[in-house]
Amino acid sequence: MGIDTAQSPVAGTTDVEVAARLCAIMARLGGTGPRPGAHAQIRRLTTAAFPRPLGDPAYRTNALNPGGTPVEVSFSEQTPLALRFDLVRGHPDTALADRRADALRLADVPVSTARRWAPYFADDRFGGFVSAIIGADGTAAKAYLEVRRSRDVLAALGSRQGLHESLLDAVPGLEPHFVALDGARFAANPRMYYECRNGIALSTLVDWAAGHGLTRHALAAAHVARRLTGRLILPEAGVLLALDTTSDTVELKLELTGGVLDGDPLAAIRAVLVERPHAERAFRDWCDAVDQPVRPTMVSVRICADGPLLSVYAGLAP
Repeated sequence: MGIDTAQSPVAGTTDVEVAARLCAIMARLGGTGPRPGAHAQIRRLTTAAFPRPLGDPAYRTNALNPGGTPVEVSFSEQTPLALRFDLVRGHPDTALADRRADALRLADVPVSTARRWAPYFADDRFGGFVSAIIGADGTAAKAYLEVRRSRDVLAALGSRQGLHESLLDAVPGLEPHFVALDGARFAANPRMYYECRNGIALSTLVDWAAGHGLTRHALAAAHVARRLTGRLILPEAGVLLALDTTSDTVELKLELTGGVLDGDPLAAIRAVLVERPHAERAFRDWCDAVDQPVRPTMVSVRICADGPLLSVYAGLAP
């Protein structure tokens, strides 16, 4: 079953409802109003995305937010005033290959990039979904695409393959899971996501990061992760690593899904951010802008030169 993105949303449909809610969040975040074209980009990404009401039980099997809705909004310390959202588009029974093609097209991923990765795509759980960031600097879209769980996938990374190989060597049981590819207007290096099949000790990440000049940042990130999870060794279920590189920087993200977060995740996030008052205020403003009870589905801890930095994800309520 394909995704008919040529169809226009009809007044009163879920597509229109989701677009209106995203536009409202953006307006509350931006203060002075969105950039020209922002509303059109939101409509473009939501048109024909939701053929059923968000609360429909059929959506609960979606891989983006299992048990919840197939659309998430997120807060990032890197871009606290930007509207950030992810969508699993189409009918719950849409073919995974169709989801992948839809995400590639809507994110405007260059054809040459898509062709390079095509031999490594997989259709195991979700195929693909699309993500967008709309802020003062413009709009950026990404396609998140499922890949084969094999080291062969790393060949598509070219000169950066060795760095990714070193991470797999350092973390037993780490497997490629999906890749984030940027749109043509904001082309950047692919970010590869890995699933920690055997769990992971935070000390392992510190040891790997130390080899890339990030010892202090990794230790701080491990401290944050322990406060969020109550653990020094994270279980195999619900932990991802994401590695992103440029010519002179390395960024490693530790993705903690809801099942790993300890106790009251919202309280733990605020306790971490209160040590950075500007970030804590920004997160409080984001929660107000979302205008619904925020129940984190995932928290990302970035190990990078400016880090550790948090991103917080929450499903859009039905």
